Amino acid sequence: MLNSKKKIKSLLKQSFVLSLSALLFISCEVETNIDENTDEVSETLDIEGEYECSGECIITKDGERSVITVSSETDVVESYPEAKEPLYQVKISGADNFHELEIGALSGAELHTATAEVSDSTYPVLEKYIFDTDDSGNVIGFTKIVRNPTNENFKSCVIYGKKVTK
Repeated sequence: MLNSKKKIKSLLKQSFVLSLSALLFISCEVETNIDENTDEVSETLDIEGEYECSGECIITKDGERSVITVSSETDVVESYPEAKEPLYQVKISGADNFHELEIGALSGAELHTATAEVSDSTYPVLEKYIFDTDDSGNVIGFTKIVRNPTNENFKSCVIYGKKVTK
């Protein structure tokens, strides 16, 4: 009887170790597939084109935070000249002669940019574009998250862009 209990304990330990090993192996495979799919998305995602945009921002103006509406913004996404990697520039124009140049890298379905030039001189500004696709995988638009964490130029925005030209 005592020998049977030892055998059962031993079998349970072996089963546990085998199950744990299998789970670790499967999780490594899943991570590998996620990385491969992310690279594949970056290679096939055609983000270049013109987008009509609108949204809303919370900004600091004269020391007070307020909500403003963004409308009539045009974003033109282009591959950065001479770049061999997925680096892009976004030329933005908007109301009141606002213009901005953002530069950044594409990772999966997200473009992470920083402001390189801006007409209102508020730096630093970081943006994340999350691209949307149709059932065929064609880019149809994006959601842009804008962040400037400084106290005097605080800005947080959500902007929606609809692709209008390639």
